[in-house]
This record gives sequence, structure tokens and C-alpha cells, in this order.
Amino acid sequence: MENLSPSNSVHSKGTLWTNVIALAILQGAIAFAWVAYRAYLPVLFEQVGLPGTEVPVSRGEDFLAIALEPMMGFWSDRYRATLGKRFSFVAVGVGIAALILLVVPAIAAGRSPVMGIILTVLLIGWAIAMAAFRSPAIALLRQYALETRLAQSMGLLLFAMAMVGAFAKPLQTFLLALGAPTALGGSSLVLVASAGVLQLVKPERKLTTIDIPEAPPSLKASVQTTPWTTVGQVLLLGGAIAWGLRLIVGSLGPVLVDTFPTITPGPAIFAFLFTAACLAVPAGALNSLWGLRKMVSGGALMLMLTVTGLQTPLPVNAVIIFIVISMLAWTVVFNGAIPLAFLALTGDRGGLAVGSYFGGFAAGMALLNWTPFADILETTSSRAGASGIVFAVIAFLTFQLGRSRRAKTSQLSQAESQSAT
Repeated sequence: MENLSPSNSVHSKGTLWTNVIALAILQGAIAFAWVAYRAYLPVLFEQVGLPGTEVPVSRGEDFLAIALEPMMGFWSDRYRATLGKRFSFVAVGVGIAALILLVVPAIAAGRSPVMGIILTVLLIGWAIAMAAFRSPAIALLRQYALETRLAQSMGLLLFAMAMVGAFAKPLQTFLLALGAPTALGGSSLVLVASAGVLQLVKPERKLTTIDIPEAPPSLKASVQTTPWTTVGQVLLLGGAIAWGLRLIVGSLGPVLVDTFPTITPGPAIFAFLFTAACLAVPAGALNSLWGLRKMVSGGALMLMLTVTGLQTPLPVNAVIIFIVISMLAWTVVFNGAIPLAFLALTGDRGGLAVGSYFGGFAAGMALLNWTPFADILETTSSRAGASGIVFAVIAFLTFQLGRSRRAKTSQLSQAESQSAT
């Protein structure tokens, strides 16, 4: 792996900003590819005579992600520990995903049951390929920034993803007007081009002043040395964040519509997503400045109060204040989750940290799509109770992961002392 000194790398305050920006471009391209995929999924199945198949396929993809995200992150850690590389996972995954996007419009044009089966297999393969490189890609951030700058760097990645998400509806309308070959082909080219940008800035770079020492062989990624209790906590954190996102959107939207009757649900959701995107970078700066664990746990406790409070009758001024505080607190929590996972799983386990988080997030979303759980969040009283529980769980897990971080750092120090003697 290439170590870069300040003289040959663009960085300030402990961050390789050129690499972080390139990684943010890749994350935006990934989000854009998902927008195109979701737009054309029902269209493609309609063409092959299998209308409605997109629903079970999407559910199946969610369940695949639960296992695939942590697994791919773990194996990218092993690969990096052995060969000093992680970008290979990203390059291969991007190539496969882009190729499938190019092929599926032609398959759907076949309009036969056999083509329907092939299309289903290819689309599931596409979701697997996307899951295969997302965690290794974000794990590269761990070598681009110091511990104290991880949240600040993560803010750029979240800004790119959230901004694409905010404009998802108009983007889908635009892409559907282009036709499947142009839209999906263009999405694949954007994906490949973004990976090419990351390749140009040498993705295996590592900040020379990185403040977590390289793990000794006994602590490198392996099944035997992996702290599975901490992995389980990261999984739970990902699931809790997924529920928190659903609660935030499900709470703020109706409150805005009830308080301001001229606002419709569509613009309310757009306003939430766009605001979250704009706050991503400032939230990362606050987390870096005032302490990640303190800010995330404090933000979760604040959400426990404000989101629960929004389910009760309040004056208009109080509603506005609660919504503003909720938005600020949510962006702080959402920004800090992955950096917190990074710091909890020490040594060369960045891929497993990100993969466990996204695996838990996928599990949370899968549960939310299951009718008994979805119904819980449909009434005001249920949302109020769920808000208190979910955000209290996030605060507790933040506290636990902070303790795990200190314990693992001590373990790493002891292992290094033993290897030195």
C-alpha cells in the first residue's frame, strides 16, 4: 500500500480530501444507479409478462443484503490484510453491476417467460454485485482520515447520497422518459466513470499520520479474532437507524401537513430529504469538533424527546422548534453512525464495520416492510412509543460501542507490547 506524505497528497487537518471527494462521487453514482433501477424494475417485469414480480424481488434483495453486506466487508478486510488492497472488490463489483444494467433492457425486450426467469436472476445478481462493493468502498474512508475527522469526511459521502435521494422522484420521471436502454445504460456509465475517478486519485492511499496503528497479525480480520459482540451491536445500531429514519419521515411529514394545510406530503418529504442533505456536512463538522460519541448519544436522546413530543398536540411555534431540533439531531446521529462503527471495530476491520451497519440497516427495513411491524408505525400513539424506544436504543448502543472502543484499543496496545517483546 502507498503511504503519502503531505508533500504529495492534497490534505488538511488530517484528511485526504481529494480521495474523500472521489469516494463521495462514487457514493452519489451508486445512489443514482439505485434510483434508475427502482424506476425501471416494475417496467422491466411488465415487459416480460410478470407484473408485480418487483415486490418479492425487492424483498428478497433486502434479505440478501442482511448477510451479504457483513460478509463482503469481512472478506474485503481479509483481502486487504493479505494483499494490501481493497479497491479490487470495488472495481469488480462496479464492472459486474454496470454490465448487468447494460444487458437487462435487451433481456426484457424478449417478452417471454424464459426471458422473465433470466431477467429475475440478472436483477438479483445486480443487487448482489452492488452489495459486494458498497461496504469495501466506504471502508476506504478509514484510511483517508484521522479518527477525529472521520465524521467530517463522512458528511461529504452522506451529502452526495442524500442529495440524490432528495431528487429521486423527479430523477425517476426524467429517466422513465428516456427509455430503459438509455437510462440504464447511462446509469452504468456513470457508475463506471465514478469508479474511474477514484482510481485516478489512487484509492489505496493512506494518510501517513493516521492515528490507529496497523493491527498485529493476531488482530487482523479473521473469524477467530473478530469481536462478535461488537459486530452484533453494530448490526443492532444499523437496524435502529433504519427504524429511526422511518419514524422521522413518518412523524415530521404528517405533522407538517397538519400544521400547514397548504403543504402536501410530497413536498414535505422532499423538504426533509433536501434539508438532511444540506445538513450532512455541518453535522459531520459538529461531530468531529465536539466528540462523536457525545454528539450521537445526545442527538438520539434529543430525538427521543422531540419526535415523541411531535405526536402530541402542540402550538404552531412549538411544532416548528421541535421539527428544526429533530432535523439537526437526526443528521448528527445519521452522520455519526458509520464513523462510530469504524472506531468500535479496531484494527483492520473497516469493511466488517460498514458491512455490519448496512446489514443491520437492511434487516431493519425488511422488518418494516413486514405488515405486523409496518402497522405499528401507522398510528400516532404507536409512533410515539416506538420513537421513545428506538432512539433510546440508539443512545444505549452508542454508549456500549464507546466502551467497546476503549476495550479494543487496550487489547490492541497489549498485543503490540507482547509482539514487541
